[in-house]
Amino acid sequence: PSTRGLVPLISWVQAGAWCEVTEVREPAPSYHDSPAYLPCPAPHSRSTFALRVKGDSMTAPYGRSYPDGCIIYVDPERRSPVNGDRIVACLMDAGDHEVTFKIYKNEDGRQWLAPLNTQHPPLFERFTVLGTVIFLSCLFGSELQGAVAKVFCNFLSCLFGSELGQHQRDRGAGFLSCLFGSELQWRVCAMWV
Repeated sequence: PSTRGLVPLISWVQAGAWCEVTEVREPAPSYHDSPAYLPCPAPHSRSTFALRVKGDSMTAPYGRSYPDGCIIYVDPERRSPVNGDRIVACLMDAGDHEVTFKIYKNEDGRQWLAPLNTQHPPLFERFTVLGTVIFLSCLFGSELQGAVAKVFCNFLSCLFGSELGQHQRDRGAGFLSCLFGSELQWRVCAMWV
């Protein structure tokens, strides 16, 4: 069933628990230990979880990119990807349930995992699909809030015809925080996968 709501933000180690799951019926036990739950705006199953992207293997030089720190939403009930889908997979030859996020490739009956960053090699080892990425949210901290506050203050300067002092800029940033709070981080760079 497709729902909308909160999903647990789990660690990559916790995601490794899915390596042993052959049939998805309910959330993995590690979900209950999750310290954070995030809203997922995309339709998803009850088993969906979120992961914070690590590293730069899925950072592209242009086009859609998944930089370090972004949040991906993974639906483990979607384990039959098509060529080009973004997936989370368990590397079978690693032995310790190593989990990775890559592009699923299937051409001429050959399957492999491809990074977006050309500085990283494709993975040709055996893998199990743990789920398909259904949504991406880039969470940017105070750096983004500062940039938005600056734009807002520049807008106010144009509106009132004068340069705002540091005190007014700080108040503008405070106003933005009150207006948007942490939602600002969610809304600025959220996109469908």
